[in-house]
Amino acid sequence: MQSLFRTRRIDEGFLRHSEWSRKLGAPSMIGIAWMFSIPLCVFVLTPHSLSTLSGPSTTLAIILAFIVSISTMLHLAELSCAMPKNCSPYHFAFSTIGELPAFIFGWLSLTQSATISALLCNSWGRHMNLLTGGALHQISLVKWESTQQNSTILQQFLGEHVDVAALIAITLALPILFCSLTVVGTVSVCLVIVTCLILFSCSLVAFFHADTLNWMKTSFFANGYNGFLRSASTFLCLSIGVDTLSSLLEETSHPRKKIGSMFPLLTVIISLMVFIFSTVISLAIDPQRITERSTVPELFQLANVPTARYLMTVGSVCGLSGAVFVSFLPGSRIFSQLTNDHLLPLPRDSSHRPYTSIFFYSLLVFSLLFFHHKFLIDIAIFCTILRGIFVISLTHIQHFLPEPIGFTHESAHYKKIRIVSRGSNSIAITSSFASSISEAAVLQMKVAKTETDKLQNRLERRLTESSQLIGIPKSVSQYQTIERNSRPGSISSFAAVNKGHNCIEEACSHTGSYGSGRAHLYSRIDPDIPNVSVFNAKNAHRQYFPIDPVENHLTAVRTLMLFLILSTLLALLVTTLDFIHVSSIVLFICLSTLLLLNLVIICRLQTNDHICKRQAITPYFPYSTYFTLFILCLLLSSTKFRTLFWAIIWTFSGIIIYFLYGFKNSTERYSTNCVILENTDARRAEEEEQCEQIVDGERMTSLESQNTLNIE
Repeated sequence: MQSLFRTRRIDEGFLRHSEWSRKLGAPSMIGIAWMFSIPLCVFVLTPHSLSTLSGPSTTLAIILAFIVSISTMLHLAELSCAMPKNCSPYHFAFSTIGELPAFIFGWLSLTQSATISALLCNSWGRHMNLLTGGALHQISLVKWESTQQNSTILQQFLGEHVDVAALIAITLALPILFCSLTVVGTVSVCLVIVTCLILFSCSLVAFFHADTLNWMKTSFFANGYNGFLRSASTFLCLSIGVDTLSSLLEETSHPRKKIGSMFPLLTVIISLMVFIFSTVISLAIDPQRITERSTVPELFQLANVPTARYLMTVGSVCGLSGAVFVSFLPGSRIFSQLTNDHLLPLPRDSSHRPYTSIFFYSLLVFSLLFFHHKFLIDIAIFCTILRGIFVISLTHIQHFLPEPIGFTHESAHYKKIRIVSRGSNSIAITSSFASSISEAAVLQMKVAKTETDKLQNRLERRLTESSQLIGIPKSVSQYQTIERNSRPGSISSFAAVNKGHNCIEEACSHTGSYGSGRAHLYSRIDPDIPNVSVFNAKNAHRQYFPIDPVENHLTAVRTLMLFLILSTLLALLVTTLDFIHVSSIVLFICLSTLLLLNLVIICRLQTNDHICKRQAITPYFPYSTYFTLFILCLLLSSTKFRTLFWAIIWTFSGIIIYFLYGFKNSTERYSTNCVILENTDARRAEEEEQCEQIVDGERMTSLESQNTLNIE
């Protein structure tokens, strides 16, 4: 049992070492998040919700989904700041819960990403067919040939036809994905600008055609309470683009400085845009006229606005084109993590670019193109809810660990001070240059030159003193330099310049695997001065008593599991039973009482906030945590039994693959869980000492031989 829940040891070597190139900036991150979420919610999920789920109440469903999404992203931002690694929830699960739960989480994340990619590819084919006037589907549709016996089975799970245009979308996305991530970010920014401009203009046209009678003609809650919950579950994909950024943390420059505020801000903007568009569309068009096969451009044809229909067709093709290749990013990264940990029987990536993972992930997406559109949406929604529950539960566990995992300060800034020999102290200024600047500028330059000379003298003096020392460094902390204007714990590593990681050793392996056998000198955050307790106003209201941290952690985990079970049972009771009989009311009161008692016990537990300084903190913890978990359990209760059945079968198939291959070949099975620290100066001194001993021994033997010859 311990082998199933073996954990990964998180140390400075794992946190700071990375083979990925940090190329994503803030504009590229915004473009990727918007490019994924907006086309998916507007062109795929909004027509589905208006036609088959909740009708006009879609607007309220978006508000509920926004509340859950922004709370989930705040929890994800805390995890990502603590561990800025690609697929950080997966690594957190590996280090806290165990290998098998981490594999299940990775398997569900891979399923969620693959189903959404298949949905986007199918939707791209339909909108491209509208752009070509229906000529594309005349040559791209391949219909099934089924008998009467198996026709009902095929209609439940498989589509009536296969669209070859979706395969064309995958083929066009691969060349962009094989390029640098900078290319992906640039293309995303360009396409998202075009898509948003078209959406704003068409929304303005639809606003002038809005009529409140369209809401009065039909029931506001078209499919009742369950339909409203399913619609809210559908729009949890509002944050799917922001969630994608957590899979690219090792490829982002200074991620911990950005994601703390960027995750909730992007979620708010995306939710606002989708809410405005969905409200305007539901007011401009009668929801009863919207069918399951309707697309957003066809909705403007129902409103008798042909110009807006053509413009929206162009915008939908642009938006879905960008969403297709952006949707491959999170799936390929989690695929790469699973293969690098030897949990899937597939070849690993030989470099820091996941070419192999992208190729095999595209094959998985292609296999899902044969399934029905509604079936893929149900599976994607189910996996999205489970992923949200998993992320929030990991954040809860992080607050009660005896030793918190991850960073507590900002990571190192990669800076380099260039030391050169001084020349003349004079400043040469030509007449043309002197005439173009003022005397104040010249004075400022002289002062700057003086300060530069002082710094240069200081650096040369330190360099000379350090070169004369023969002693061996005592610890790795001597490789650290504390900067005056930086945060505590910020260090500068001269050998890590343009390396993309914080290894002090200049020669670094590029195999992409952690612990590849090469020795590294990893930097530490431990200061050279003793720790001093500092008053924290945020935690002044909470009293901390001496308790057993291990027992406190186990109690927090048990109460969390009990809360999830009670919330799921209470949600099933609310969605399935009618409160007419006395037994239903009594059962509801009992479950509610147990849930409240469990909440009281949880809120009295002591967190580790007084021993850990976090970069991003979830506001109103733990109240916001349990409120979001209860809403997610409520949304999970609206899942269809058929969807739940096939999701369980798919999960068990992944567990079988794990036991057949991953359990025996995992990198953690034979891991020593230690960091190799090598002192190159000490090794060089030992080698020189050995050489001197050998030379002295040879001299002694030669002298003895000469003495014996002289005696003879």
